[in-house]
Amino acid sequence: AFTSDTSVAENDTLTIECDGEITDVIYLDDGSIGSVANNMTSWRVVDGEGVDRSENYRLIDITSGTLTIRPRGIMIAATALSKVYDGREFTVADIPEGTLAYYLPGQEPGLAEGHSLEVSTSHDSITFAGSVPHVVGDVTIWAGDDDVTDNYAITRVDSTVTVTPRLIRIMSGSATKVYDGQPLTNETYEIKEGSLAETDTLCVVYGGASATFVSDGPDGRVDNTFSVSIMHGETDATG
Repeated sequence: AFTSDTSVAENDTLTIECDGEITDVIYLDDGSIGSVANNMTSWRVVDGEGVDRSENYRLIDITSGTLTIRPRGIMIAATALSKVYDGREFTVADIPEGTLAYYLPGQEPGLAEGHSLEVSTSHDSITFAGSVPHVVGDVTIWAGDDDVTDNYAITRVDSTVTVTPRLIRIMSGSATKVYDGQPLTNETYEIKEGSLAETDTLCVVYGGASATFVSDGPDGRVDNTFSVSIMHGETDATG
């Protein structure tokens, strides 16, 4: 019911009843938003004591209004996900416990009270260091057991899934000896910091550095240089 004291005598109140009712967004064939008529079905005027004074008024015109529900805006964003390279494809198991693959950035009006979300996200396969898009896919919004998704204007915001490089520090071996006329080499190494992924193999190729005479370098020392590659099966994962 709609109550108004406009255009009625002082202390009188106009009350009308209308038959219009709408709960969901109405979409027309062309995709635009539709409305329903809100027709007045009855009216009366009462005074300050609740006595019906309608006989003192004459209704000269009725103009029906309309009722329209517009879609409720909601933004759904894919969560930026990442892990350190471990030689394995990024999967759901790599998402930290308690972290959803999506979130609501907080723009109003957002999800209506009592409604719930089902959201799917997807991304291309990624194993090695780099990034791929993390895309918001199908969205279903429920009011209890009722699918009310069509009543929302959904904005999807994509993000990324990233595999970051695994950091290691490698030191080549050192050696000393008293001069004996034979070359001194040392093709050993040590991982001083970090570790290899369990799936990978470290390949170290030395640059052929050797010392035979004291004069080969300052105080008889030369740099024991080497190059490194890390193999994931037949794939170079060195980065």
